[in-house]
Amino acid sequence: MLLAILGAVMALDRYVFALAVDELIFLLQAVIIILYACKYTWKDGVYLSFGVAVLTFLFGGLMSYLYCPLAIVGGLVYSYGVIKDWTRTKLLLITIILFVFSEFILTLLVIPLFGQSVEQLYAEMEAIMQASFASLPQGYLPANFIPALLPIVYSLSIVLMGIMEAVLVHLLTVILLRRFRIREIRTMPLKDIRIKPIVGYLLIAPLIVTMFVNRGAVEMNAVQIAMTSVSLVAAISLYVLGIIFISLYGRFVLGRSLVFVAVLLSLFIPIFMLVVIMIGFLYASGPFQRLLERRIGEQS
Repeated sequence: MLLAILGAVMALDRYVFALAVDELIFLLQAVIIILYACKYTWKDGVYLSFGVAVLTFLFGGLMSYLYCPLAIVGGLVYSYGVIKDWTRTKLLLITIILFVFSEFILTLLVIPLFGQSVEQLYAEMEAIMQASFASLPQGYLPANFIPALLPIVYSLSIVLMGIMEAVLVHLLTVILLRRFRIREIRTMPLKDIRIKPIVGYLLIAPLIVTMFVNRGAVEMNAVQIAMTSVSLVAAISLYVLGIIFISLYGRFVLGRSLVFVAVLLSLFIPIFMLVVIMIGFLYASGPFQRLLERRIGEQS
């Protein structure tokens, strides 16, 4: 039944609608493998994986061929963890590591297959960044700001893609496993989800330092490039922590999921991303951890 649904979606995508959504179909492949392996046995999930591979060969395109192994490996690893009663946190972290690593491997494979070089991709990304910063006053950014940061921005975009894929697979799996009453994934006790306050201050420090280091710079030197790169990583880390707090607060206090709302607002309202980053800092540095514990204590 699951293979029939997957085959129908892949056939419609290729022959009818030509949607070219191979990246989304591979997420569906992973979730189907997880659901089947958790409902029956992990070995049955392996057998289903062969069926998924055959369907991909028959109805998939080039991108499907590249993403199918990731879907199979990701689905089998995740389902193994569910069967072994791993916590949601452990499942998500392992899935993120697997998908991010796979995205880097796929990027190295895809570039030669499409006849593109890294320099061409850098040029395309540079054009996008130039258009994004076009509204800023002349001289607001150092002259070499965009070219100097292209490698780190390109790498971070791959990391973010892997994280988004892992989160989508994780959320869909948790929802569907519960919806079809197949299995309940164990949640880590809230008391064990603790972050030392020093982490928050260590992450916010590069952002503050970078603002002063880059102020009035005509051209970025090596130190400024390094500090800006570190601040980008720190900002993404704080954003992820902010999303984690929103998820925990929504689930344990409000009784509903707020993750999708927060991510969508971040995509369409850029200023909201800064709000989430600040929430991440307040969560990591302590105040929002205490707030969360207090609100949960009031409800218990």
